[in-house]
Amino acid sequence: MTPPTTIAFLPGSAGGPELLIVLTLILMLFGAKRVPDIARRIGSVLSDLRRASDDFREQLMRETDLDDDKDSHKMTPRAATTLPAEPEKPEDDAPSTDDTPSPDDDSERDA
Repeated sequence: MTPPTTIAFLPGSAGGPELLIVLTLILMLFGAKRVPDIARRIGSVLSDLRRASDDFREQLMRETDLDDDKDSHKMTPRAATTLPAEPEKPEDDAPSTDDTPSPDDDSERDA
């Protein structure tokens, strides 16, 4: 087991009395007029950090989804990349329009 984390002079986790001491010290150091302004600034910074973190996470998810889509397109054949069907050859019974003898004609002549 790991020992509890210590915060300055406060051993273990910070409970109610410890937080009251810290808030009293902040009030004494900065004064009652500046504490609300400091709290607003801290809240604004935390809000900006959360927004930036969410934007980064969304962008990362979009990029990984796009990469997955690209990879899946590489693995699956696409209709545009398939070869066109070969034209049908005329049947042997049909008269041929070309004058060049075919290899089949030579075997019929020898027989």
